[in-house]
Formats: sequence, C-alpha cells, structure tokens
Amino acid sequence: MQRQPNVLGNLGLYYKDSLFDARCLISFTGRTFTSDLNNIELPTITSSGWTRAYTYVCRGRSARIGISVYICSQHGRLGGLASPGHAAEHRPGLLHRRQVLRGRHHGSIVL
Repeated sequence: MQRQPNVLGNLGLYYKDSLFDARCLISFTGRTFTSDLNNIELPTITSSGWTRAYTYVCRGRSARIGISVYICSQHGRLGGLASPGHAAEHRPGLLHRRQVLRGRHHGSIVL
C-alpha cells in the first residue's frame, strides 16, 4: 500500500471508580513516505497522553476536576533526498506538548 505506515499500534490503560479516574494512552505510527515514488521517508511518530481526575460529591451535587497531558515525539530523521544536491533534514525529537485542565459541575448552585 502506497504512503501507508509500515506499523501502526495503540495501547491504553483505564481506571475508574466513584471518585478517581485515570487513563494512559500511547500510539505508534511507523515510517511512511511522502509520495508514491517512495523517495522521501518520514520518521516514526509516537504520541502519548495521560489523564487524572477527581470527583467531589456532596448532597447530590458533584464537581469533577481533571488534568490531561498529551505529548507527540518523532524518532529518526527525514530520509531521502527532497531535491537533488540536498541532504536529508534533521528534525527535533519533540513535536508538541499540550496540557488541558477541565472542570465540570452537576447539580444546582444556590447563592
């Protein structure tokens, strides 16, 4: 198959009870090519993430606060020749990182 990764995998662990929940995820995408000629090889990419949250319950009301972190990293270098006379590019290992803080409330608020 043209321009498809040679390996693709996902793994996840989840935990949930009445107060705490957590998850850890990891995804792997193997090397792939940018064109049907297979002359420019893209490196493998690993993305991972984790989430931790706590739910507070009091008198029929609940509030949940959680934090999530996602990281995407690249392994290797951009292979092949993009154009004649140019060497393969070296890329940084860490592509991006994202943190998310979330809150949720169920029930009525009386002031």
